[in-house]
Amino acid sequence: MANFSQTYTNNASVTIPAFAESVVVTVAGAGGGRGGFDAQYAPGDGGGGRIGTFVINTISSSRTLTFGIGSVGGTGVSGQSNAAGGGGGGGVASGGTGGRAGPQGSSGGGGGGGGATGVYDSYSGSWIIVAGGGGGGGGAAYPNVPGLPGAAGTGWAGSGGTVGGISSGGTGGSCPSDGSGGGGGGGGAGGGSGGSNGFDVSAGNVRAQGGGGGRSGYNSNYVSWTGATSTNTSNGYVSLSYTVPPPTVSFSISSSTICRGDSVSISWSVSGPVSSISIDQGIGTVGSSGTLFVAPTSSITYTLTATGTGGTTSKFVSLTVRQPSNTSLTTDNASIIRGQSTTLRWTTTGDSTSASISPGIGSVNINGLTTISPTETTTYEIYVDGVCNDAYDSTTLIVYQPPTADLSGPESLDYGQQGILSYESTHADIKLEIIPSYTYKTGTVLGGVISLPTGNPSNGTLQTQIPYNDNGPFSVSYIIVAMGNGGQESKQITIPINVDETPENFLVPESEDLFKDQEPIYTPDATITSYEIVIDDIDVPVEIKADKPILIEVNNDDSWKQIREL
Repeated sequence: MANFSQTYTNNASVTIPAFAESVVVTVAGAGGGRGGFDAQYAPGDGGGGRIGTFVINTISSSRTLTFGIGSVGGTGVSGQSNAAGGGGGGGVASGGTGGRAGPQGSSGGGGGGGGATGVYDSYSGSWIIVAGGGGGGGGAAYPNVPGLPGAAGTGWAGSGGTVGGISSGGTGGSCPSDGSGGGGGGGGAGGGSGGSNGFDVSAGNVRAQGGGGGRSGYNSNYVSWTGATSTNTSNGYVSLSYTVPPPTVSFSISSSTICRGDSVSISWSVSGPVSSISIDQGIGTVGSSGTLFVAPTSSITYTLTATGTGGTTSKFVSLTVRQPSNTSLTTDNASIIRGQSTTLRWTTTGDSTSASISPGIGSVNINGLTTISPTETTTYEIYVDGVCNDAYDSTTLIVYQPPTADLSGPESLDYGQQGILSYESTHADIKLEIIPSYTYKTGTVLGGVISLPTGNPSNGTLQTQIPYNDNGPFSVSYIIVAMGNGGQESKQITIPINVDETPENFLVPESEDLFKDQEPIYTPDATITSYEIVIDDIDVPVEIKADKPILIEVNNDDSWKQIREL
């Protein structure tokens, strides 16, 4: 706030800034001059000019005040014939001149009236205050006929119209014979009258009158009298003071909280003395009033700054921008095998108030993690309540079931027979196969892998394809292997094969002409025709043994062999 205070004793003009407040003027009219002496006899003193204090109305534009300063009235000439009266004081309205002393004797002239002080206002185009000057004092006459004092400027009269007619004070009366002059009237709205002259004792013994005080007035349309009043015996003056306030600012926002993506209006109005107005946050210079829509992405404070003659005023509005809720739900593993566990994690951004996860978890903090171990493929869902919006996300955890496998077949097979295998499997979504192996006399031989349909479930039957030969087999084993995302399972069955290796016992006839117990046995020189025996109750080749030494020929191969004894 800018403050101004100054007293003017000479005519001057002062420009008052627009919106100036507490514009106070004290206006003093000039005092009247003292009358002249007659020898040692005292004249009348001049009357005091009127003083008043006023408040000038505040307006929204600048105005110029012009001061007409009144001067004190002149002192009457003392102790001589035709003693001149004092001159009237100048100002917006001059004081009247004091009257002359008579041509006879040596009396004193009347004092001049004080000039009026006035304030002219460019806004109203008129004099809005006039302070009346004091009247001049009467001159002294002989012997001991003192002059009377001049009257003070009159009190204040306010009206809704203009100040009364401004005029100079009247001239004091001049003595025509032997006596003193009257005091001049004070200038004012209108001027005071001049005082009548006095006479010596020999001429009538009449005291000279002091001049009348000038009238004072003010225009109540533009000023207000504070009630303070007094008088001034010297030159007139005007004291002026005022303050220039900083700009008056109104700054508001339509809502203190929004969600990101929404807009809000800020409104402002600035009055008073102002030279620049601006709003920060990239808005810049603005007019004295307006409304602007803004859509910031985060909480923000807007400050309006208005600068003028009286200083700077700043106002601010704050806006809280709530962020939309977003959530993410993930698992550390996309899949697990039943019986395993993994971690479920969730993160939430924005202004969120609560969260819940289903199935089976319930209310949770808006950010967190937990261990899960579902027994089947499960879709987890998170629901988030937010200030601006609700958020949702889901994730599916695949749970692979461990595969199962079962295989069954005949309890046993006779040599040369085929059988039926029955299989059943679940969750074999990668591979399902049967691996056969055959046990011969010469060792175990793997058969070709039998691929089966995958799926859940997979079941069926198939006929064995056992490759029989002279060496067996004596048993066959089947391993069913089920392989899935959930692991691997296998089962083995073994089917024994009934192989007849024991022929019926039979008697071999003795050779002719040989002894039964003869050892060693010699083949006769003559060709001996032995018995031919057919052995047909065995499945595979066998070794022939006898309880006695014997030579045999097998299948007419012309090769006789001695066999082992039983």
